Amino acid sequence: MTKEKQEHLILQIKYAFLALIVGICVGIVDTIFGRGLLAISAFRSAHYQYLLPLAGLLIIWLYQHFSSLSLKGMSLIFETGQKKREEIPLALVPLVIICTWITHLFGGSAGREGVAVQIGATISHEAGRRLHIKEK
Repeated sequence: MTKEKQEHLILQIKYAFLALIVGICVGIVDTIFGRGLLAISAFRSAHYQYLLPLAGLLIIWLYQHFSSLSLKGMSLIFETGQKKREEIPLALVPLVIICTWITHLFGGSAGREGVAVQIGATISHEAGRRLHIKEK
């Protein structure tokens, strides 16, 4: 095996290991998010609340106070993938989790899968950025 092929194989092994670690981290965060949603839905079913408009105001305040850019949600993910944007704010992760929990708690309708995708994209993007992994 040539030296170039050996280096390529080592690089592939490193990327596979990194993908495994990032996948485990994303899985843990998504599990916490999902279990929180189940608990919140059960609570709401037992104690139905009529404060959804106030919850909406709280959500807007949270985004504006901590990261108004994160309001773009999936658009941030797409823009970063299309190289129209340099980075995804890490604040997106706790904001989408907390705001989705609040929405479900007060009887609102919000998706779960899109939030999980945003969490995974943000964490993997941040890992790649911090480890200086070059995109090809």
